[in-house]
Amino acid sequence: MSTTATSTGSFPPALSDTVREAFEAACPSIFKAKATYLGDSTEPPSTAGIVAIISLVADPLWAFALVLPKAVAPALAKKFAGFDIPYDSRDMADAVGELANVVAGDIVARLDRRGVKARMSLPMVASGTDVRLLQPGDVEVKRHSFKLPDGVFWVEVVVAKPGTTPFRMPGT
Repeated sequence: MSTTATSTGSFPPALSDTVREAFEAACPSIFKAKATYLGDSTEPPSTAGIVAIISLVADPLWAFALVLPKAVAPALAKKFAGFDIPYDSRDMADAVGELANVVAGDIVARLDRRGVKARMSLPMVASGTDVRLLQPGDVEVKRHSFKLPDGVFWVEVVVAKPGTTPFRMPGT
């Protein structure tokens, strides 16, 4: 799974840092292992996997996608849910969506402590082979890569460039 977009360096550091911190904090309690932050990558490997996307209404407008490769998703879902979950089941979609939702709640709380108000959407979950997430042109993308004992996963943060509205606001 990969996305197509560019980053020009004007990405809000507080937003990117908050997302990274929330995932780093969640991993020990959820997966019983500390995640090693591998840095920001420009292009993840193309892989089969499952992705949960949550949009956040704030200033700026932004969203994040939790991307779990097919080889990693079952082990992480089991640690999150407490039982085996087949990759191709509805339960996998529910588990990955709920995992993203749990971390999104922490992200919103962390942003609130920084004075940034945000409301989050319900998660949208998709899976496939060599899926590409295409972004509108007026966004910046940061891709944080993490490694757990069960494998590597990444989180993509997409934010509207200043002065643009590439995402539709509810009711417009």
